Amino acid sequence: MNRKELEITDEWQPTENYKAMEEIPGVDVAYFLAGGVLYLSFNTAKPPLDDVHFRRALIYSFDYKTCHEKIYPEAKRTNSPIGSALPGWDPTMPLLERDLEKAKAELAQSPYADKLDQYPVEFAWVSEVPDEEKVALLMQSNAADIGIKIEVTKNPWLTMVDRAASAGPALISSLRSRPAFPTRKPGPCLRRGITPQEEGLLPMFTGSRMRFKASSTSC
Repeated sequence: MNRKELEITDEWQPTENYKAMEEIPGVDVAYFLAGGVLYLSFNTAKPPLDDVHFRRALIYSFDYKTCHEKIYPEAKRTNSPIGSALPGWDPTMPLLERDLEKAKAELAQSPYADKLDQYPVEFAWVSEVPDEEKVALLMQSNAADIGIKIEVTKNPWLTMVDRAASAGPALISSLRSRPAFPTRKPGPCLRRGITPQEEGLLPMFTGSRMRFKASSTSC
């Protein structure tokens, strides 16, 4: 981009890249809300995430405010698995917030509470989307505050697809860059709005960043 050899790039770059490109003469960075949603997907068939209390403990342990301010500052926090651009979005649903007391209380009810060392949780992120590593590391740090160990692994996209066809990792971050209903059990989504405790989807941000860069010297 700096050498005038690229006219446009994608939305998968880390925030730092866009900030650097904004400083290049002749390059415009366009920010707009595209209506997508960033999810953390829980593999509810894989222990210990097959237990609702363990999942709730992770949900309440996560620092949504820091994730928003430090990793996705241009995005808007969402309150629903359904993005605000889609029918079925409920504006009255509350935002999820970090609450360590609730997290500890939920973990205490889990059958895995006394076996945490036997059940490390893998958080797999897609190597082509660097910001996902930051989300994974934040979750790793937050979960450690309640005694849950998370192993962060880097996976190319095709490897992630192959793994998802089998047992798959316990946690995956999934950024949908355009409006779409969650693909896991869409029926309940339309009827009442799914809950992350029941369905294994944790919505975080809506209006995922679609940022296009174009040089004024393009051919």
